[in-house]
Amino acid sequence: MAIAAILLPDRLKSGEALSLRRDLLQQIVGSKLPWGIEITGSIKDFYSCADELIENAKLARELGAQVITMHAPVSEEHYFDNAATNLCKPDREFLLHLGWIAGEIGVSSLTFHAECFMRHEDIQHLNRADKDRLMVKVGENLYDLARLAPGVRINVENMPEPLMGNAILSSAEMVYDPLFSNVNELAHFCEVYKLGLTFNSCHWGARSGVTTGANLMKSFRSISRFVTHISLADTVGEWLDRRMTFQKGIVPGQGKLGDNLVRLVHYLRRSAVNCTVTVEVEDRDSEKLEESRLGLNWLMWHLNA
Repeated sequence: MAIAAILLPDRLKSGEALSLRRDLLQQIVGSKLPWGIEITGSIKDFYSCADELIENAKLARELGAQVITMHAPVSEEHYFDNAATNLCKPDREFLLHLGWIAGEIGVSSLTFHAECFMRHEDIQHLNRADKDRLMVKVGENLYDLARLAPGVRINVENMPEPLMGNAILSSAEMVYDPLFSNVNELAHFCEVYKLGLTFNSCHWGARSGVTTGANLMKSFRSISRFVTHISLADTVGEWLDRRMTFQKGIVPGQGKLGDNLVRLVHYLRRSAVNCTVTVEVEDRDSEKLEESRLGLNWLMWHLNA
């Protein structure tokens, strides 16, 4: 089996919440596969609660987590200056701060959204040559971070398509990374700068007209050698003429991706892709974790089918 570990997301702000996820993972995954936690949170969490995150990560390991990953927060506030091609000093400091936390905890990977490093209004009308120059700046910053956080794999995540509006300022205008016209361009970017690729099935599902199983698997196969982490969940709706009917975080099998996700899991089961998988569903009750339970059960069922 090629899956390295199965994870649930957690903000690491509560030992009680962490214990609930541990119990669920132990109950469903048990000893069949390594299991662990993906650290998520806001800019404030990573700045003002850094010591708490590090301590709770130690607790996660004491509770049995074998793998811990981290997802960088998404905010225009700390990543930019006014120039589209440069990170300002506080932004670079925050980037290095994330690297420091990742190193202190000993996470296996740290995932970024590449669009964090660009102002959408500045680049929407750039030509290809200018976008290529901007891509170099983004890549160099992530490459430098990878060198400063040895042992931590730096990943970039695919985002929804097509390009429209500003993802940071309006969730109704979430976009694919404006530098990359498709996931193959993103994969090439990861190859050049020695980065990993986080494949988010919800983001793939947001793209209108390409959600057949054949198309999803054709795309995934073409980039699979770069994929080191998968965020697994279903989705309903899609992008329609600048109107968003997209909802992410649906339990696998309960949205429009359905059998496409079954094909993806079966491919992982028999392929050489070695990646961690986060079941990234939206729990309506943070104590019952019913959606996480259903998502984990779905994944384990199809891994063993």
